[in-house]
Amino acid sequence: MMTFSQRASLLQKARRACRKRFGKPVAGEETDVARQLLWFVLLEESTEDAVRDAIQKIDQEFVDLNELRVSMAKEIAQVVRGVAHAQRKAVRVTKLFNALFLKHNRMDWSFVRSLGVRELRQYFERADGGDAVLGAAAVMMFSAGHAVPADADVRRVLKRLQLIEPEEDAGAVQGFLERAVTREQGYETWASLRRVAESACKVKMPSCSRCPLKAMCPTGEARLKARRKAARKPTAKKAAKQRTATRRKSTAGRKSARGASAKKAGRKKR
Repeated sequence: MMTFSQRASLLQKARRACRKRFGKPVAGEETDVARQLLWFVLLEESTEDAVRDAIQKIDQEFVDLNELRVSMAKEIAQVVRGVAHAQRKAVRVTKLFNALFLKHNRMDWSFVRSLGVRELRQYFERADGGDAVLGAAAVMMFSAGHAVPADADVRRVLKRLQLIEPEEDAGAVQGFLERAVTREQGYETWASLRRVAESACKVKMPSCSRCPLKAMCPTGEARLKARRKAARKPTAKKAAKQRTATRRKSTAGRKSARGASAKKAGRKKR
C-alpha cells in the first residue's frame, strides 16, 4: 500500500485531471434543506439527469415533500424508478424525513445551517442510522465546514485507482479525503470523482478509454490491455473462416499441381 503522501499526491493529480476535462464544478443553487437531502440520496450510483427527472416526477405526483414523507416507500419507488436502487432509496428518504419531522414537527429544516460542523455531522449521522456519508454530505452542503462524502460512487473510483483498500469503510475513506485535500477543494474533489463515476467509471460497464484518469488508473490500464489482447486474438468464428480459407487454398494448390503434372505427362507421350 502507498504512503499517505503518495495517495494524497495522486488524489490531487486526479482532481487536476478532472478539472482539465470537466472544468471546475459549481455547487447547485438549491437552498431548501429537504430537497438537497433528497437530491443527494437519489444521486448515489445514478446520473444527474435521472435524478432531475425523478425529482420532477415527485413534484408532479406529490403535493409537497410532507406528502412524500407519509407515502409508502413502494409508491415512491415507482415514481423514481429511473434511479438506481429506487426501492432502497425510497425507504431511506421516508425514514430520514420522518426521523427529522418527528423530532421537530415540521419540514422546515433551515435551522440546520446554524449548527456547528461537528454538531451538524452528528445530527445527520444519527438521523440516517449512523451513516457517516450523509453526515459528511450535510457538512458539505449546509456549512462552510470541511467534508468530502465517500459515497458508493466516490469509493468505487478510488478503489479502481487503488488509492484505498477494498475493506476501508466510508468513515475511513472520508478521513483520508479530508486530510488529503483542503477545505476549499472538498466540494470540487467530491463532485469531480462523482462526475468520473457517472461518465466513465460505471458499476458494471466502465468506459475506461473515455476516462480522464485512465493514465493513472491501474484497473483501467489492465482492462484496456485485456481488450487490446482480445481484439488481436481471433474469435472462434474468425478462426474457423481462416481454417476454411487455408484448406481451400491448399486444395486449390494440390489441384493445380495435379493439373500441371497431367499436362507434363501428356506432352511426354506425344
